[in-house]
Formats: sequence, structure tokens, C-alpha cells
Amino acid sequence: MANYKKVTPIGRNRTIIEIELIEKCILKDDRLIWIPDPKERNPKKGTSSEKQQARNNAKAMRNLSRKINENLEPGDLFLTGTYRGKIQPTEEQAEKDIKELIRHVRQIGKWMGARALKAIAVIEDEDKRIHIHALFTATLGADEIIIRSLWKKHGKMIISTLDPTGEYTGIANYISKETPRPHKKRWIQTRNLRMPKSEYEEITKEQLSEEIEAIPGYRKLYETYTFIDGADGIGRRYRYAKFIKNGNYDLAWGETETVPEDIDND
Repeated sequence: MANYKKVTPIGRNRTIIEIELIEKCILKDDRLIWIPDPKERNPKKGTSSEKQQARNNAKAMRNLSRKINENLEPGDLFLTGTYRGKIQPTEEQAEKDIKELIRHVRQIGKWMGARALKAIAVIEDEDKRIHIHALFTATLGADEIIIRSLWKKHGKMIISTLDPTGEYTGIANYISKETPRPHKKRWIQTRNLRMPKSEYEEITKEQLSEEIEAIPGYRKLYETYTFIDGADGIGRRYRYAKFIKNGNYDLAWGETETVPEDIDND
């Protein structure tokens, strides 16, 4: 096993770069995998379900954030669909409703010769009121009037456009704040979404202890250093940093468009 540096550029113009330093794993089929290490002694017998759930939630939230940032861009649509009346639909019915909306919008776009709609949606039941959040690419057919007319039989549809940052981690956090029920999908998506491709390189043990270096032309938003448990129960060192290209800003961390473009990390 080796230590790896995983670099993940995100967005059509590499607006975001995420760097992870991960200890004791192997690279297989362009994925880093933890394998039980026979040299390690006294591994943990297991971890609590709460800790495992927290890790799963954090990983899912990061994957959702990456998908959104890779496939959506400024001007695309953020939808919140609600249901009228005291009698609320089940989650299963709400899932059918949002899938039907996506299918109809894609069909209309196809008739108009538009590029295929990309969509991500989640279902929430906060305060026992079922509602949906969704992100649609702004293609022909994904028109506010069309979407509202398709949803009006259910209730109200609130539509806004994505801001010019190109960084939508805050939205990902917002729409994935509820812990899914067991055996339920965390979100619904069209099949044409792509995940950003990561680059890997082996690093030394010493590099794991050092702060991740600056990237010219980018600002470091934050960096964390912690221990995570591998498949064998052995704690492994893990370092993560997120960078954003100069001239861009991250609303999720309270930044504004007034961030100077000439800031560098040199």
C-alpha cells in the first residue's frame, strides 16, 4: 500500500480544485481503495453506526457537490416545488412526480432540438411537509413558464437562477441536509451527469504531515487534517484542501464578488 495525492479539478473552467492526501491505500481502476493491511496489529473491531453514518453523509454530500459543480453553471435553474392542501403525498409519490416533470421537460426539449436536460433532485419532508428541490440545466424546454405549468397540478413551483460564482457547494449542502431513510436513494438524477476526473500521484509519509501547497492563480478556501477509518478498522491520516480560482467567490463560505482578482497564494 502507498500514500496518494488525489487532485480533482471541478467545473468546466476548473473553477474549483480539491486536493486530498490519503494514507495507506491502493489505486485500482482510477479509484483509491483501502485494503486490510496484514502488518497492522489490533485493528478496531468496528465503529459505531453514528460514526459510519456521519462518514457516509459527508462522502455523499461531497459527491453531490462535485456533480452539481461539474454539470451546472451560472444561469441554470434551481427549483423548489411544494404541494398544496393538508393531505401531503408520500415520498414515493413525490419521487414519481419529479421524475414525471423531468421526463416531460426532456421530451419538450427534444421536440425543440435542444441538448439533453441534466437534472438532480431531492425530496424533503421537513416539518412533515413534502417538497422537492431540483437543479435543471437551462436548455430549451426548461423554461420557467413550462415548468410551472407542468407542476401547477401539484402546487407551487419557485424558480431561481444559479449565481455567477460557478461554485454551488452551499446549494448541495442545503438540499442534502436531511439524512435519508435506510435503503432510500439520496437524490434523483438524469443519467447524463458526469463526475469530474481525478488525477493521482504517490506521495511520501512526510508530505501527509505538511500543509498542502498553494496553487498559482487560486485561493485556498480551507484545509482540514484528520483521521478516518479504513475498511480494516485502522485509522488513517487524511488531509483535504479546497481551492477556488481567483476572480471567483464562494457564497457558501460568506464570500462576496468583491474578493480581489489578483490575490494569489504564492
